[in-house]
Formats: sequence, C-alpha cells, structure tokens
Amino acid sequence: MSLGVVRGLITLVLLACFVMLVIRTWSRRHSREFDAAARLPLEDSLSPASTASGTETDARSPRS
Repeated sequence: MSLGVVRGLITLVLLACFVMLVIRTWSRRHSREFDAAARLPLEDSLSPASTASGTETDARSPRS
C-alpha cells in the first residue's frame, strides 16, 4: 500500500464519520434531547424556595 492509498482510505473513513454525524444530528428521533440541551443555559439552577430562605450561597460572593 502506498502512502496515497492510506491517505485516501483515512479521508474516506473520516468523510463517512462526518456524514453519519450530520445524519444523527438532524434526525427527528434525537430532536427532544437536543431541544432540552439547548434550554439548559436558560434555566435557573436555584429554586425560589431555596433563595428565599437563604440556604443557597452564591459561589461568587466572598465567604465570611
């Protein structure tokens, strides 16, 4: 096998992996998972009950 054939086979395998990744990403079967992951940064991590009672501490505030 020459170096050109090996490089061509590697390119073909990587292209097939890319095509499979694109198909998986755009499939309707996984849309719920991706929608849920897209909403994660927008959700609050603290519930209103824990912030009202003051049990949660903010990691950015200095500790006394």
